[in-house]
Amino acid sequence: MSAEWVFGFNCTSPECVHSLATEEGRTHELMYSAAHHCVVYDFRTQRQSLLQGHTASITALDVSADKRWAATVDAAEASPGEGGEGGEGLLVVWDVAARAPVRSVAQPHTAGCVAVAFSADSSRVATLAAPFTDPETGATGVQEVAVWDWAAADGHDRPAAVARVPSGAGLMSRVAFHPLDRAQLVTTGPERVVFWGVDPAPPAAGPNEDAPPAPGTMSFFVPALGRASSTPAALTATAFLPWGTDAVTGTTDGRLLVWSTPAAALAEGRVLERTAAKLVQLVEESEGLPPAAPGAAPEAVGVSTVRVLAVSPPGGEDDEADKGFEPDAGSDTRASRAAVVVGFTDGAVRVFDGALRLLAWYEDLAAGPVTSVSFAAGEAFEQGGPTAGVDLPDFVVGTSRALVVGVQSSLAGELDAEARRGTLLVQGFDSGVFGAAAHPDQPLVVTGTREGTLSVWDVRSRELQVVRLLREEAEEAEEARVRAGGERRPPQDLFGEGAFAVTAAAWRPDGRTIAVAVGARAVAGGGAGGGAGGPSDGGGRGGSASGERGPTPAGAAGAGGGARPGTTASRKAGDGAGGSDGADGGSGGAPGYIRLVDADSLEDTQAPLGGRRGLRGGGLQTQASAQSAGASSLDGGPAGAITALRFSADGQWLASTDSAGVLCLWRHSRVSVRADEGRKEWQLGAGEADEVHEELRWVYVGRARPHTGDIVGIDWTTDPTEGHARLVTVGSDRRVAEIDVLSCSADAGVVVGRPRVRIEHTATPTACCWVHPSEAGIGGAAAQQQGASGGPGGSAAAEAAATAQSTELLLATASDEMKLRLFSGGTKTCRRTVAAPEFAGAIAFLGTLRSEGPAEAARRRAESGAAAGAADGAPGVMVFGAAERSAGVVMLPLDGNPNASAGVLAHPGQMAAVLSVVGDRVVTVGGDDGTLAVWRVSRGRLAELRQAGGSDMEPFLATLPGGGSGAFFQELCDFFAYAQMRSQGEESTQPRRTGDTLPLSELPSLVRALGVFPTEAEAEALCTEVRFGGFGESGKTREEVDLAEAVRLFVNHRPAMGVGKGALADALAIISKHTDPSAGREPGAVRWGRLRRALATSGEPMTEAELDECLLTLTGSRAPLGADAPVTAEDLAFRVLGFVDPEAPDEPGV
Repeated sequence: MSAEWVFGFNCTSPECVHSLATEEGRTHELMYSAAHHCVVYDFRTQRQSLLQGHTASITALDVSADKRWAATVDAAEASPGEGGEGGEGLLVVWDVAARAPVRSVAQPHTAGCVAVAFSADSSRVATLAAPFTDPETGATGVQEVAVWDWAAADGHDRPAAVARVPSGAGLMSRVAFHPLDRAQLVTTGPERVVFWGVDPAPPAAGPNEDAPPAPGTMSFFVPALGRASSTPAALTATAFLPWGTDAVTGTTDGRLLVWSTPAAALAEGRVLERTAAKLVQLVEESEGLPPAAPGAAPEAVGVSTVRVLAVSPPGGEDDEADKGFEPDAGSDTRASRAAVVVGFTDGAVRVFDGALRLLAWYEDLAAGPVTSVSFAAGEAFEQGGPTAGVDLPDFVVGTSRALVVGVQSSLAGELDAEARRGTLLVQGFDSGVFGAAAHPDQPLVVTGTREGTLSVWDVRSRELQVVRLLREEAEEAEEARVRAGGERRPPQDLFGEGAFAVTAAAWRPDGRTIAVAVGARAVAGGGAGGGAGGPSDGGGRGGSASGERGPTPAGAAGAGGGARPGTTASRKAGDGAGGSDGADGGSGGAPGYIRLVDADSLEDTQAPLGGRRGLRGGGLQTQASAQSAGASSLDGGPAGAITALRFSADGQWLASTDSAGVLCLWRHSRVSVRADEGRKEWQLGAGEADEVHEELRWVYVGRARPHTGDIVGIDWTTDPTEGHARLVTVGSDRRVAEIDVLSCSADAGVVVGRPRVRIEHTATPTACCWVHPSEAGIGGAAAQQQGASGGPGGSAAAEAAATAQSTELLLATASDEMKLRLFSGGTKTCRRTVAAPEFAGAIAFLGTLRSEGPAEAARRRAESGAAAGAADGAPGVMVFGAAERSAGVVMLPLDGNPNASAGVLAHPGQMAAVLSVVGDRVVTVGGDDGTLAVWRVSRGRLAELRQAGGSDMEPFLATLPGGGSGAFFQELCDFFAYAQMRSQGEESTQPRRTGDTLPLSELPSLVRALGVFPTEAEAEALCTEVRFGGFGESGKTREEVDLAEAVRLFVNHRPAMGVGKGALADALAIISKHTDPSAGREPGAVRWGRLRRALATSGEPMTEAELDECLLTLTGSRAPLGADAPVTAEDLAFRVLGFVDPEAPDEPGV
């Protein structure tokens, strides 16, 4: 798998987008962070270079003034580290031209970083730590500032200087260097600003000259806020002015606080000392807005927050003429021509001179709250006329609406507002992405965000096809209703959190319709968004300007793609079908509902399905309107947030599952519809009002709860012999249920077939999908024996050949014990168990890789005369994804071969979906990180890796301790031989035959002798798997296994994780709860007598004789503890079971 493209970027991170434009080249390149990737994007050629190395989300990015170097820091991994904080983070300095790292520092701070900055000469990098807990004092919210001489030749990974933020200054979120002095820097937090100076490092002492020098110290000064302390506004960002000692800090109420160094302090060398000289109001409050609620942010009353504060790089030659103010004595005249550039949450970028006089403004970008402003390096544009000139290069603007806009500085002089909008270079996702689906035949993906933005992306051309903004439509519809005389409804009832969140999506097999699940509060995820914290953006990540067109799209696609020619980045309300969309009803834990939209326009094709509050006029749905529109009744439909949507292969059925464990079913049927439904009176012709006609609509069939727990997997298939649709669900209750689709109707409701089959004994299923047997490779014994001696790849070829004619479907499942299983589609008996790839973790998504869609495959087979479902010669590949971080592929047939899989670190946190897209592409959806990654899979390379790993049992021997020549394998062979003899009678004096196979009845004893202890039920399932593994193809059962298959079975069935003290404690707590709830002498303890009784009566009970024999063997006594003695996990592990590592009791057991 190789990364092909990343859509989206960390749009809420401050200064997350940088221009790489220089006079020497790279005039069309940008750099930005996207989840854990650093992306260099050429918007002229539409090419991305992905700089990979971080494993956690990149929280900050900075580029040197000459555009030669870039520095990135991350949030550190989620695994706990010292002091209970995050795991190891990373600081990386990159060579931009070479696209390669030149310096990496592991764990620059305890809990990761929130900000990074280059000095003006690029020789130093400053990092600001994320808050952490001091392991010595226990103090929380501790932060550090570190300065790194990254280009030093000593190669030591220690900072040149480090210091802790003063406790009274609060938390810091920004860091910046002085443009003329690499020893001065400043950090900014909502409450205070801290000015820092790097003290000269003392000379190295001691005989060991190779020892890394101790970090130097830093001085600091925390100035009083002066008049700014009387306002409730928070501080946002600080920048030094290059013409002296002044600095400016932005606030959330649209002001700049100017800091100056007193002359006396400057004369005495106290260069860090600052006083608040003045407070300048940059923008005024908007008029005509309602008063803000108590405690509301300044943006709520129309004040634009200063979010970005930058100083344009001085350009041109020294000029003796003063063009706007008198620079300080001794200052560089070129520096005096630099401009103060401010980005606001109202979407404007305003330019000021050194006296903070407004020179130019860019207020028509219409791209959302500004989070980044970055200038080109090189020739600058003189702005402001002959009396107030500054040097202002072209620049790019990043916004929290995930837009990147290119701005020519000369646009400020344009008279036409359209010409002042800039050029849209990149479009990403305005909030976390949780709903996604792939087109059945084309490389298209539809996505839905937490803020209700629907988008269709072409992952091959990297273009955005069409966008629809559900939240904006509802807000404008509500405003239109109020203007028409309606009473304004409480915003929290209509636009509350999660009301427009897209939680799932599905693409109908004909490619014309998309089903989108919207609403409810329980959106998957909840992890931190990409980027450091700071003052809130106006409207947050998904804030958008209602009714605004946005910047003019460029021809390039960018991270999310520029708009496709003829489309725009947003859609005005009122374009919907019939204009009938009203406000959403997402109040008070309302369940989710389904919108059916046209795939080309994203317009609604009929009234929404499900939900207790519909969208017809913004009011409650009536029973009559619900039924006539094919929607659910008030008492039907989803009961919670919709977690999955699936269309049947023929496109006639639609199923949904939700967070309440409810399965809902709809059918595409003809219904009688009145002509006046959904139309205004003036839209009807004479006599049309009473006309009734038939239309195809999605009609609610019913709902059911097929499991006692959550539904973790759902998939449709088509019965290969009868041709009807089949639907199965897998639940956390460890069972698989099949819906009797033929019996489902509006009268009968959803009929769950019986019995529901238990498919796991101790594990919990996590995902499922149907697999064709020609890909699954469940061959008969003869085929497997033939393949065992067929050389590299022979086994796979033989199994595939043996099953090519089979029509039995197989159901693949994954579990939290890192196993993959294949079950017979009819009887639900287990045909094969294999170990999931080690890097996968608990798999949450399963599917098969698609090189072509169903329509294209049908055409190809019709031309070649091949049967439906026949293999096309390319090796089958299964796609999988974990709930967090990793995704991968495994080559079929599924046999547990560790060389047949490949994986990637797809996202730094929780993933929302893993999709298979035509063209052998896998798309991973990052949830809260706001990105979508495209990965290209090489089937040929997978086949080469599998063949290079060897055949028969060779790849499995490599997973054993010592490999094929180790003592463990020799022991396995000895036990195999002993089991052969034991099967013929240990007391026998007759000659014994030691052939190549072992009776199936001896297999459980063999794996137990090797340290794997399955329960009796699991041992029976193991034997059943072997016995009926090839029955569907050969019609015969098997009663023997050879050594190669015994090795494969052992490797695939052994537990992925050992039993530790934690698992024992959990088991004792459950036993105590059910057998002795009032005992509780110690937390998690159970009395020995109760535990012995549970072992003798519950689960797979042991007889008293068996118990006595086991205890005597383990402890030397039949009663190692008194009947009333409390038994803890430590007692059970060390006093009874004989575990021998008391120094590390949490380590896995033997």
